[in-house]
Amino acid sequence: MSAFDEPAEAERDDTTGDGPLDAAARALGAAHRHAEAAATGSPGMAGVAALRAWLPRARAVARDADADRRAPAEWLLDNDHQVRRALVRIGEDMPPAFYRKLPCLAPEAGGSSRPPRVHALAQGLLGASRMQLSQQLCVAFLRAYQTEAPLAIAELWALPTMLRLVCVEALAESFGRLFPEAAAPAQAGRSAAGGLDDADCVARALSALATIATIRWKDLFDATSLIEDRLGRDPAQVYARMDFETRDRYRRRLEDLARRSRSPELAVADALIARAAAAAPDRLRSHVGHWLIGEGRAAFETEIGARRPARLRLREAAARRAGALYALALALAAFGALTAAAAYLAWVGAGPGAMALGLALSALPAVTLAVTLVNWLVTRLVAPRTLPKLDFRRAVAPDCPTAVAIPALVGGAQDVAALERRLETHRLANPDPMLRFVLLSDLPDADAETTAEDRTVEGALAEAVARLNARFAGAPFHLLHRPRRFNPAEGRWMGWERKRGKLEQFNALILTGEATPFSLIVGDVAALRRIRFVATADADTVLPPGSVSRLVGALAHPLNAARIDPATGRVAAGYTILQPRVEIAPEQATRSAFARLYAGDAAIDIYSRAVSDVYQDLFGVGSFTGKGLYEVAPFAQSLAGRAPENRILSHDLFEGLHGRVALTTDIVVYEGFPASWPELAARQHRWIRGDWQLLPWLGRRVPAPGGRTVPTRFSLLDRWKLVDNLRRSLSPPALVALAFAGWLALPGAPWVWTLVAALTPGAHVFTDLVTGLAQGRRRGAMRGLAMRMREHGGRWALGVAFLPADAALALDAVARTLRRLATRRRLLEWTPAASIAARLSGRSLRGAAWRTMWPAPAVATTGAVALVGLNPAALPVALPLLALWILSPEIAVATSRRPAPVEPPLDAADRAYLRRIARRTWLFFETFVRPEDNWLPPDNFQEAAQSGVAHRTSPTNIGMMMLASLTAWRLGHVGLPGLVERMRNTLDAMDRLETHRGHLLNWVDTRRLTPLEPRYVSTVDSGNLAVSLVTLAQACRAARDGPPILPARWDGLLDALALLSEALAAPENRGAFDRGPPEAIRAIEAAVSAARADRAAWGSALDDLCDRLRPALEARIAEGLAAAEDDLRPEALREAQVWLDRTRRHLAALRRDLRSLEGWRAVAAAAPDQWVDRLPAITAGLGADLALADGPVAMEAARAGLAASPDAADGWAQAFDAALAEAASAQRALAEALEATAAHAAAWAEGMDFAMLYDDASRLFFIGYNLSLGRMDA
Repeated sequence: MSAFDEPAEAERDDTTGDGPLDAAARALGAAHRHAEAAATGSPGMAGVAALRAWLPRARAVARDADADRRAPAEWLLDNDHQVRRALVRIGEDMPPAFYRKLPCLAPEAGGSSRPPRVHALAQGLLGASRMQLSQQLCVAFLRAYQTEAPLAIAELWALPTMLRLVCVEALAESFGRLFPEAAAPAQAGRSAAGGLDDADCVARALSALATIATIRWKDLFDATSLIEDRLGRDPAQVYARMDFETRDRYRRRLEDLARRSRSPELAVADALIARAAAAAPDRLRSHVGHWLIGEGRAAFETEIGARRPARLRLREAAARRAGALYALALALAAFGALTAAAAYLAWVGAGPGAMALGLALSALPAVTLAVTLVNWLVTRLVAPRTLPKLDFRRAVAPDCPTAVAIPALVGGAQDVAALERRLETHRLANPDPMLRFVLLSDLPDADAETTAEDRTVEGALAEAVARLNARFAGAPFHLLHRPRRFNPAEGRWMGWERKRGKLEQFNALILTGEATPFSLIVGDVAALRRIRFVATADADTVLPPGSVSRLVGALAHPLNAARIDPATGRVAAGYTILQPRVEIAPEQATRSAFARLYAGDAAIDIYSRAVSDVYQDLFGVGSFTGKGLYEVAPFAQSLAGRAPENRILSHDLFEGLHGRVALTTDIVVYEGFPASWPELAARQHRWIRGDWQLLPWLGRRVPAPGGRTVPTRFSLLDRWKLVDNLRRSLSPPALVALAFAGWLALPGAPWVWTLVAALTPGAHVFTDLVTGLAQGRRRGAMRGLAMRMREHGGRWALGVAFLPADAALALDAVARTLRRLATRRRLLEWTPAASIAARLSGRSLRGAAWRTMWPAPAVATTGAVALVGLNPAALPVALPLLALWILSPEIAVATSRRPAPVEPPLDAADRAYLRRIARRTWLFFETFVRPEDNWLPPDNFQEAAQSGVAHRTSPTNIGMMMLASLTAWRLGHVGLPGLVERMRNTLDAMDRLETHRGHLLNWVDTRRLTPLEPRYVSTVDSGNLAVSLVTLAQACRAARDGPPILPARWDGLLDALALLSEALAAPENRGAFDRGPPEAIRAIEAAVSAARADRAAWGSALDDLCDRLRPALEARIAEGLAAAEDDLRPEALREAQVWLDRTRRHLAALRRDLRSLEGWRAVAAAAPDQWVDRLPAITAGLGADLALADGPVAMEAARAGLAASPDAADGWAQAFDAALAEAASAQRALAEALEATAAHAAAWAEGMDFAMLYDDASRLFFIGYNLSLGRMDA
């Protein structure tokens, strides 16, 4: 489409301020200066449906276009998706309510409709630019236009929709003139195409639609909005640092104030800036947000005379009394449920005792139903409350240094590797230089201060953090390790106050520099002293990219800053803690049916998910689950003198209530989830104990350090959270008791009480169903609802099946806690989730389920016996539940098993087939990546063509060759020395190629190493090469941790033999090789199979293969050739010749590598009798799986042992010593070559400047950069 590629004439002057585009914009603005309040009609909006109907007609006409009109017809056919998408966006982006906000122009002469000014602006912009748009041109035009007619916020957001509309109108008008049989449905849009012929207008309209879709309209708004410019003058200098969503919230608020005060938006913005400036130097009050959405909102509304409609006054009054309204709703709902129970009992003639028993047992289910219903209503009626945020996407501000802390209890040295990986993953996902990553470690509880394994664990921890710091610039990792202290209340040596103590002592180090609680410190402590925020994460927490910087941006916003009452020490406003939304890691939910059904269930999480959304949206506070961000100084201040020792297990909730926490539902972190009920039960037992240990904090005076009591700082809402957690822990026992009472003691029909007990845990299923049905009956919505209901139903069924087990668990936890509160002992009993999972993984799943769930079948069986004796009529009703409860351990087993693979594993034949394909693929690179082409891969090879090898290559070809080489090494088709040699040669050749800002050019002559025209940097090709280089670097470094010769080399030999067999058995060979060669090949395969598992026998096996079996194979093939005489064509034997040659080369290379890298094994195999008994001790460190990196050291140790032997001077010992020295030298050289190759590859990858290929305006990469023309291709 040639018209698409013409340069935009108007763009020459789009930034000069004095060109034709600028003049046209100013003239249009002057004509539009007097706009009225609201639009009532548009020439095009009413015709969008007609345009949708026009498009299929136009496509049908275009298919039959004659030669003279073929070009515009093809343009429409090729780009009709752009038109369809534009029409859809017009309908979605211009709802009537938004349309009515748009300022309008006066009606045309004789007309009555008042079209929106932005529609005329879109026509003018497209006309002045001759329908050739760019983001830069739009910005220049709008800036010039607004020197005469400032645009409202809504108009700028409506501009892309109006541009789409005008483009489609112009397209339909011009196309209709070219093809009268597809006449346009409306006579609008022609003014945008003035001066263009119809064919050119079609091309440019389609091109403009594509451009509109790529313009970054948020950035354009920021660059052109006069309101944005005014708010950017925020006296506190905060507004310009905020993220887009927060700034957009401020602007929408300003729009609302302008509408209610009947003032221009610019006038309100100016009044806002003046009001904030008058409050300086108070940082909070001098920020415009304080007067827009903060505590100064009402005062500013009064100042500008904003009207307050009754609906707004009612909503604000309800928000001020949210606590009372919430309590009233809960009370009414619970009272209603209890009234229904009382009415039923009265209807069936219950006496006073039965009435009291029935109501007592119905109380907790009634409250559960009330909480579920009221919380659901709140989430439907109250909009989510989001926090304002600073924009730290590019970098965290220098005044906000942050530590990501992982408190961990390290059970043994085997746990360190997982912690190291987790720290590294956090750093890779959040690479900001202002972030530090701290491992706060404790050792397991013990009967003594130290154990034999402590030094090993501490050494492993120190080495892990040192390795991480060596890999990352700036040494961002730290280790703070604590020793055990004796705890008399626990009777054990343990880390002081467990996780809470680690964080408290870490905070003290930051604030005061006190480091004595830590016995082992790795990393720069001075860097930690500057920390302002701490993000806490457990060992199984996943922090997605950018999550930490977004959390810091939220808590650093002045409207969220904690303000502590100096008189009481309570956090009066703002927050010290942010709690992100915690989701279950996707891979965790697939571990079992149990995990899939339970993961993410708001009904079972005793922390945030059940009610914290309600708390945040209704009261502006959430609940802390231990994975979030806190500001160190105010957080520590809020807890000072409030946490007594040996009392608090659920410290996350306790800290959140003191420090005031906000839930940021738009920021997500992920965590693990148990795969089985026994594993979840262990966690829930600890959670319930922790909640009940906070029982003393329900009073007006609460425990404090030193055995004192102090006045509580908890509000009624805080105490309700504690009570609600206790209520939920008692809900399963109450439901089980209600069911049995209904069967055995309560009057009325047993099925009624059974339904109440069974339906109460599933109340959330019905609320979710209502929510889903309210979303409409669209096919996609209903399908999604059906899937959710299936999962919710399964979760509900499991909840009912596990009710007695949950009840027994809760009662045990409550009883233990009450006893321990009395004795003040073992209140800090805690086992990490990872330790629980590890312990259970070593046991039978069925055994673990029955050990933990036995109360369920025991209670159900006892209940069944009681029913038979006391009320057999109720047995049929109770039987379904009793059967579920008896079988609940087996249900837990069945749902906790890992699901079977969706696809069956590959069988031996499949693997052999894939290996043969891989070997054939490697043959291409093995054959054609050669010195003639400077070790660069040619683009292709044409067997039938005269040209043969295409001596040109691209970065993608080079990258794929590198990955193919690595794969060939792993499969055993090439040895490690051969791999290193090939990669080194290729990288050396790359060094001689022309580059542009680190990028190879896209096509290069492989023999001359000169670029082909056009000289071009391709984004995709460079990306392919970059990831291949990174993979190569990592693989080379990883290869040092494995043996120098892989056993897979024998498998690679078998692949070549298999392909040789195929070639010999080919039909064109007419059976000439059906007898002798197959026998010889089978003999070789048998020898290979025997040798593969015994590394010590490799040398002798290779000697036999090279010196006897391979020559025998070649002789049998020669015999077949001689017997066939002239019946075989030479080309028919070419395939067999190739694979026979590859078999010969493979054996020779393997023999050479073995003699070079492990030649001492052959000498050891020939040890004289006097050395046979002593040799195992000397070579004890030279195991079959000895890593290449460790080989030279182990061999030197063996040489030392050999030298210490009394017969070290004899001939064999001297030969063995020389063989060890030679192998050590060869392995050392190979390890160094691998490291050099890795460094070379990494330097290439890191040297590529991808920033030059990134378009900040569209937030997309360019296709590439054409050096020959000096331009980017978009």
